[in-house]
Formats: sequence, C-alpha cells, structure tokens
Amino acid sequence: MGPGRAAICPGGGAVPVRTFEYSEPSLRFYVGRRIEPLRGEDELLRWVREPQPGVLVIPTDILAEIEQRDGSLGLEEIATKRGLNLAKGKPLEVVALLRGGRNP
Repeated sequence: MGPGRAAICPGGGAVPVRTFEYSEPSLRFYVGRRIEPLRGEDELLRWVREPQPGVLVIPTDILAEIEQRDGSLGLEEIATKRGLNLAKGKPLEVVALLRGGRNP
C-alpha cells in the first residue's frame, strides 16, 4: 500500500522521503528509491524544522497524536491512502506530507 509516485515525489523524485512509524516494503517500490525512517519523535520534530524540501509518510493516527500534543507540524498534505495492515489485521491510513513547499 502506498500513495502514488507522482504525489510523493514532487520535483521529479529529487526530494528525500522519510517515514515515521510506518515501514512497508511496497512504499519503496512505489517511489522507486531508498526511504529513510525517522527514529523517535525528537528526530521527527528536528526533521520538520529543516528548511529544505522533504516528504514524510506517517500513519494518520500517529500524526494526530503528535499534533494534539505538540501542535501542528505545518506540513502540506499531498496524498492519503487507506488500506489494511495485513500483519495486524487492522485498517490503516497513511498520509504523505510535504515540507518546504512544492517548488524545491
């Protein structure tokens, strides 16, 4: 499961893609390159403040928890995908968020 390649690869794929609390091999297939996970909320919050463009893929429930606690991350939603986490047998929704605007 993953958002479409065009949606999460603004700028022709030059923008780095990171994940938080989401690890699906299919996402790498969809974007066609390496994806680095953010490890821990402190690293996520540091990443959000960086000035250069980047894309974050995160489950919507995790995003809601973080934003309720820490306030809006200030990122632009560029794609959302609902599906099923087969390993856990539960519904899953992930969102792709753009940091730094659409014109990298």
